[in-house]
Amino acid sequence: MRRRRGRWADEINARLGADPEGEDAGRAAMDRPVMLKSLLKWLRSGATSRFLNRKHVIVILGHVGLIRCRLMERIEIMLAALGSGVHEEFSPVQLQKMMFLIDRNVSKRLGGPFFDFKPYDYGPFDANVYSEFSVLAMNELGDSVGHGRDRRYRLNDEGRARAREVLEKIAPETRRYIHQVAEFVQRASFTTLVSSIYKQYPEMKANSVFRG
Repeated sequence: MRRRRGRWADEINARLGADPEGEDAGRAAMDRPVMLKSLLKWLRSGATSRFLNRKHVIVILGHVGLIRCRLMERIEIMLAALGSGVHEEFSPVQLQKMMFLIDRNVSKRLGGPFFDFKPYDYGPFDANVYSEFSVLAMNELGDSVGHGRDRRYRLNDEGRARAREVLEKIAPETRRYIHQVAEFVQRASFTTLVSSIYKQYPEMKANSVFRG
């Protein structure tokens, strides 16, 4: 006997414009950004909290009722970013500014925002960036070396493999932006990096001790 589909599944499928009985129903949603945006807004309204207890819903992959749902985690965004640089290591300021730019400019395409950056000594800062890297390290996907401003954050072989998997799931335009940001923060000097952030986002200069 076929399991009866609940009203919430009908609602989601209606918003996706997908055939819930079709094998590629969820995949078809990837080609419907407007409908997907509407779906995300509906999901965040709390209407689905009883069966989707996650914050970041992006594209449908894995099964929820008769549709497929893909949950993008904050750790995946960090993996994608760390796996996109011209070399393996990121300093603290590079990591913070990279995650800020990604979160500010493309995170909504991925189900974000994922962080809550505030103006600090050298511009946008969120301690959760370091907390998320700690989760990544505990999962044996990367590690950090050094101390203070000399600390460096990097992925290991397993982390880089996972980063490639995540990047493959991200739309090409967004993937290119993540690569460009990672390369920019690594190639720019400390002064250039912080100054460029202040120029583009002057509100992040509020508590600065930087005079560059």
